[in-house]
Amino acid sequence: MNGTRHDPVLEAEAIEDLRVGVEREEPTQNGSATVGARASSVLDLLDTITGRWGSPHRSPLPGILWAGALLSLLAWLDHQHFGLLLIPPFAATMTIILYLPAASVAQPFAVIFGSTCGAGIGTLFTVLLGPGVATAAIAASVAFVLLPRLRAYHPPGVALALYPALLHPSPWFSILVVLPFTFSVVVSASFLSRILAAWPRYPVSLRKVAD
Repeated sequence: MNGTRHDPVLEAEAIEDLRVGVEREEPTQNGSATVGARASSVLDLLDTITGRWGSPHRSPLPGILWAGALLSLLAWLDHQHFGLLLIPPFAATMTIILYLPAASVAQPFAVIFGSTCGAGIGTLFTVLLGPGVATAAIAASVAFVLLPRLRAYHPPGVALALYPALLHPSPWFSILVVLPFTFSVVVSASFLSRILAAWPRYPVSLRKVAD
């Protein structure tokens, strides 16, 4: 009876090939597990950061349409050469009113008077000292100190104090641009809060905010 003959050399080569294949596969699996563990750790860290210090706000559709309509109007007016209209502080003002409607910085007096006063401070210092970055820095610093004392602190109002010295708008920028825009934003937000259930209540009494 003839048995199957085994070649020791071939068997040794087959075992060696199998061993090499296993050794090559193990680092790949270990590497994949390491990458997965690191990715999981990064995601856990991001989740912790956003959970503790992130913003929980969501964008309501009516608010997006409202902001988009006003910004589009400003862009069209700017394109028609009506003056410097589409500027970042205006978008910031709408964001504050939409997402922080109960905050003191979002209330009508702070928004309208704070913004107009901030732009007026910038215009005044530009007339007195001339345009430039130094004048812009001085005007913003004065607005930063003065607006809270007037109970009209509105962060975009401080930013608006920079614009006259940096971008040289009309001397009537605060009256002809800032005042009408902030008034329109406050009135439209107040109106929408009364007719749309999804819109947060606005404005809110400062006494209630303090409570």
